[in-house]
Amino acid sequence: MVEGQERPLPQQFPAPGKYPWLLYRHGKGYNDLTFCTISPSGPVKSERKRIPELIDKTVVYCSEDGWLVLADIETKWTYSIWNPATSQCFDLPRLKSKLLFFDSFLSSPPTDPGCLVMLFVAKAPIILYCRPGDQEWTEFNYGESLKAQTSTTKDSRENFLCQPVSCNGRIYATSARIFCLMRINLDKES
Repeated sequence: MVEGQERPLPQQFPAPGKYPWLLYRHGKGYNDLTFCTISPSGPVKSERKRIPELIDKTVVYCSEDGWLVLADIETKWTYSIWNPATSQCFDLPRLKSKLLFFDSFLSSPPTDPGCLVMLFVAKAPIILYCRPGDQEWTEFNYGESLKAQTSTTKDSRENFLCQPVSCNGRIYATSARIFCLMRINLDKES
């Protein structure tokens, strides 16, 4: 798909109602989707669908703006950002190595010039990040900063950041072992 391309939305999603749909993934490779109504009154309705953009992909992050960060780990080790409401899709650079990620984050919609996609490496003080349109991921090692900010007698060898959030344009995460809130600044000048 061409980056950022918007195309007419096929009739793949059930029409929205008064209440949100509950979604179940099942079948071979979890590629079948069943949408169920959760209305407190009236009959329960369900629709079974296959959505091409979600086949062989895992949703690793859902933004409040409706964007999904998708991982195709098994076949290509690639990531993309997709909006199910508009079918707009942005492909992200291929990862150079297979790492285990503990968390991920999308700072703003990919159409925003300040958009960052962040992947938090599991059990290591590393964040991989890129912007839509970048050719490769950038590695940010926050180990020394985290160690300085969380000076404690507790063992900090396995302390890493997780549970990222955004507030007023700033990105924060908690440290996994010492449980403190840290501001993430990916500016190369600081």
